Amino acid sequence: MPTKIVSKLSSKTIVGSALDAPRAGEPKLPLYAVAGLATGYKTGESQYGTWISFNGNFMSQKLNPDGSPISGDDAVTLRSGKLFLPAVAENLLYPAVDAADKGVGVQFSFVIGIERDESTATNYTFYAEPLIEADVNDPLEQLAATAFGKLPEPKPAPKEIAKK
Repeated sequence: MPTKIVSKLSSKTIVGSALDAPRAGEPKLPLYAVAGLATGYKTGESQYGTWISFNGNFMSQKLNPDGSPISGDDAVTLRSGKLFLPAVAENLLYPAVDAADKGVGVQFSFVIGIERDESTATNYTFYAEPLIEADVNDPLEQLAATAFGKLPEPKPAPKEIAKK
């Protein structure tokens, strides 16, 4: 698969701006996979509000509706040192990059896609699904392991009482 270096990666540069929402009852629609090492970020303001761009080393591939990478003439891996993510993924990555020691990168990988949401003007919202496990040094994972370890042993859920 050929590689193309671009000035920035964003949903628009990876898949274009003309996205059609999945029809009612259709499943989520994967758009692209993105992976990288985020070493910093920059924030700013635009007519659309506050934005965050991540600095580091990133690559992406467009996906077919079944989640497999696109092949043939349309297959290309995009690479860049700047990345803009939909808010759902940005909100996960930003605190990790912000908390990381200066010069230490945060590895990540997501499938980014859209799902139907009739409450929005576009009739869809973005979703993000991690492709790799969280780093063993993830503070939230460590906190959860400690806190959830204090809970009683799991028990089977009670069976529903049949209505008479």
